[in-house]
Amino acid sequence: MAAGSAERPPPPGRAAAYKASLKAPELEERLDLILYRPLAFWIAWPLRKSRVTPNQVSVASMLFGVAAGVFFWRATPAWALAAGLACIAANVLDCADGQLARLQGSSSSIGYLVDGAADYVGTTAVFLGMAHALQLTRPARFNWWWLAVAAGASMAWQCAFLDEKRGAWLDRVYRRRRDRADELRAMERQAEAWRAQGGHRAGRALIAGYRLYRTAWKPVTRPEEAWKEPETARWAECHRPVLRKSVWVGPTMHVTAIVVLAGALGRPDLYFWAALVPGNLWMFLTLAAERRAIRCAAA
Repeated sequence: MAAGSAERPPPPGRAAAYKASLKAPELEERLDLILYRPLAFWIAWPLRKSRVTPNQVSVASMLFGVAAGVFFWRATPAWALAAGLACIAANVLDCADGQLARLQGSSSSIGYLVDGAADYVGTTAVFLGMAHALQLTRPARFNWWWLAVAAGASMAWQCAFLDEKRGAWLDRVYRRRRDRADELRAMERQAEAWRAQGGHRAGRALIAGYRLYRTAWKPVTRPEEAWKEPETARWAECHRPVLRKSVWVGPTMHVTAIVVLAGALGRPDLYFWAALVPGNLWMFLTLAAERRAIRCAAA
C-alpha cells in the first residue's frame, strides 16, 4: 500500500450514499454498523446502476443460508467452519438487498416479503443442519430436534418483536406511517388481481404466507398504532429504552452467535441454549421495559 493511501478521501458522493443506504441509526443493530453494513455497501454500490434487483440479492442471501444448512448437515469441523462463512455471506447479502433498494429508490412491500421469506428459508435450513449435526455427533445425550425447534421459535419471536418496534419507531418518530392492516389489505387486493389473471403464483404465495405470519405473531409482538396518542417527543423518550434493548436480540446477533458457537467452535448446542435461555430472559426484561414505557408515555 502506498504511503498515505489510507488517508485518501472516498470518491465524491460515496460516503453520503453509504449513510443514505442505512436505516435510521437507532434502528440498526450494532454489529451491522460495525461489520455487515460496510461490507454490504461494497456489493450494493456497484450494483445500484445495474439490472440486478434487491429481490435477486435476497434470493442470493437465501441460497447462502441454504448452503450453510447443507454444510452444517455434514457434521464435521471443516464443514461447520464453511457453514459459518456461508452464514456471514448470507447476512452481508441480507443487508445489501435493503441498501441496494434504498440506493435505487426501489423499496416495495413485495420486496419486504421476498426479503422476509428468504430469511426464513435460509434460517430454517441452518437450524435443520445444526440439529442433524448434533444428532450425528452427540446422539444419545439429548433430543436435539426439540431443542432446535424451541430455539428457532425463540429466535423468530425475538426478531419479530424487533421488527414491530422498528415499525412503530418509523411510524411515530419519522412519520413514515406504515399501517400494516391497510398494507395487508392492499397486498390481498393485488393477490386477487393476480389470481384473476392466472399468474404470479410465487407472489400470491408470499402474500398468503405474510397473512399467516401476521396472524401468528400479532399476539406476542404487541403491535401498536404508534401514530396515535401520546405526543411524539414524549413517546420517543419513553420507548427508546425498549428499542435499544430489542436490537440486541435481532437477527444479526443470532447469525453472529451461530457463526461463533456453531461454526468456529463446532457447538450448535451452545447456540440453541443461548437463544432459548439468555435470549428469552433478555426478552422478558425488554417486555418489562415496554410496560414501563407505556405507563411513561401515558402519564
